[in-house]
Amino acid sequence: ISKPQHIQLTNSIAWNPGTRVEISPNQINLLESDNPRFFMTYAIGSYLAKKEFYHKFEFSVSDNFRLSKWGELNAFVKVNKIFHKHTLDSPDFIFQHENGLFLYNKPNRLDFFIALYPYAYSTDRQSASWFLEYDMQGFILDRIPLINRLGLKELVRYASVMIPNSNPYSELSLGFGNIGYKLFRVLRLDWVHSFYGCSYGGSYLKFGFITIVGI
Repeated sequence: ISKPQHIQLTNSIAWNPGTRVEISPNQINLLESDNPRFFMTYAIGSYLAKKEFYHKFEFSVSDNFRLSKWGELNAFVKVNKIFHKHTLDSPDFIFQHENGLFLYNKPNRLDFFIALYPYAYSTDRQSASWFLEYDMQGFILDRIPLINRLGLKELVRYASVMIPNSNPYSELSLGFGNIGYKLFRVLRLDWVHSFYGCSYGGSYLKFGFITIVGI
């Protein structure tokens, strides 16, 4: 099977308004602000044999809201768009960050679907997705005798994605984070409910490792 010759150039820009740079004799420190963080990626690709070009854009905004003793709320919104005249090869589609396994590696990022199957909701046109995670940081569990010794955190999560010609997919999860022992608290457990438009898609129990490694 012949494969098309392909080249792609990508450029990304990140902006956190109010960020300051602290310079000392021995090092340079980047002091991020509490303002929203903006991220944009532009890629231009070409299939060399056919001289076909396409343009791919991604724009996202993320923010963190500290709610004092009530914990914190993290939000992430992302839109993707591809401009092209000819059929794209499938590896150049827009893909969602998803997982289809009971035991999975959850990267340290919010734009991730816990219960969406691999390659589902991929598209060669456009997509819009948004993610919310409320970390109660033990506000309830810390008030329950014995359980408060476990150091668990309550997690409430909502995620949704829309692509052309498909019902929106969304998932709502309730779970516990900070599971582990001493320094090795890198596990979380989620009970996830999935929906396709107004139709119920099922419930799943997911056990995840929280790491800085992507999927």
